Amino acid sequence: MGVFGAILLSLAGSQPFFVATAVATARGRSSPPPALILEWQPGAIACDDRILRPASLIPAPYPRRSVRMPVRPSEATYRFTLGAEGRAKSIDFVKTELDGFIDTKPPYRQEIVPALAAARFEPVDEPVQCLVQFTENAIRMSEASLEQLIRLRIAARKARVSNEVWSRFAPGNCTTKRLKTLRRDYPDFRKVDPIPGSNHWTFVSYDVDAQGASENITVVGSSGGDQLNTEVTEAVESSLHVDAEPRTGCWFYYYKGAGVIEEPERPDLETYGDQPEACEADDKWAEAPRLDYPRTYQRRGIEGWVVLQYDVAPWGEIGNVEVLDAQPARDLVQFAERVLTSGRYKVAGSGLSGCIERVVFKLPEKPADE
Repeated sequence: MGVFGAILLSLAGSQPFFVATAVATARGRSSPPPALILEWQPGAIACDDRILRPASLIPAPYPRRSVRMPVRPSEATYRFTLGAEGRAKSIDFVKTELDGFIDTKPPYRQEIVPALAAARFEPVDEPVQCLVQFTENAIRMSEASLEQLIRLRIAARKARVSNEVWSRFAPGNCTTKRLKTLRRDYPDFRKVDPIPGSNHWTFVSYDVDAQGASENITVVGSSGGDQLNTEVTEAVESSLHVDAEPRTGCWFYYYKGAGVIEEPERPDLETYGDQPEACEADDKWAEAPRLDYPRTYQRRGIEGWVVLQYDVAPWGEIGNVEVLDAQPARDLVQFAERVLTSGRYKVAGSGLSGCIERVVFKLPEKPADE
């Protein structure tokens, strides 16, 4: 009843201030500013049961690329409820104040809440309220760790990372001239168990002989999954390149999409109050809502839902939208409102008031043979 948001998609603190930096050359000209990785890092988690939980329980939010160095670190604080499931629920942004400016809309923080929703804690007998503060740090891309670079590319496949940066982890002559691939084999991802809320990844280096075959394959870094390490190694070993002079220090990486974290239990819509019968009609839509899964939640396999109350104008337009509930995070409200208001009711009478709808963000189940 009233649930139209089953969206099926495949899985494969303060306002920051920035200053552009440049490096002077010998002739007095300025070279482009160095590329940076901006990454949110959580602090310790303080809960009202007086148990201080370590920041390591929260998966690192995916970083972003920038060429602007923050003048000062940005901070963002979030509250959440920790319950018997060991998951963060009712996640909400805490307004912060800096120099008299109250920051109510957290820009550039889209990756924080999905990471917090993916965190796994020790279950508690009684729900406790918790706070955690995130600080955004800047790292020169030339100094970033392999894990930071991989997570950057998972979040933004087109984020530019130079060959010089990758060559820090696979030194050699492979990138001096383009290596032409005759056949690229891929891992059998069906053999790799997914991690709920996080990605498996493996980065390998290898050499290429004069016949174009891969050799000396080495796992340089990974998220710790032996299954994916084996699959990636075998895929690189069976790939072929065009005959050429031998190469050293070639590299490649693969990653597997996150496993699904199922939506919190849905209370019956009746618990939120009564609504006009016409709000629940099966044929009420003149234009069905356009369903769109939030990319940051899809990337981590996070499901959720939002309950909204709204009015309908006589011409079918939806307005006066209010939030009744949202799980696991209030951050989903912006996406749910966008879905709901993209629809239009059939024109009828003098309109409707107090309709209640639940927008559900639900990922598809994997086939049994995957």
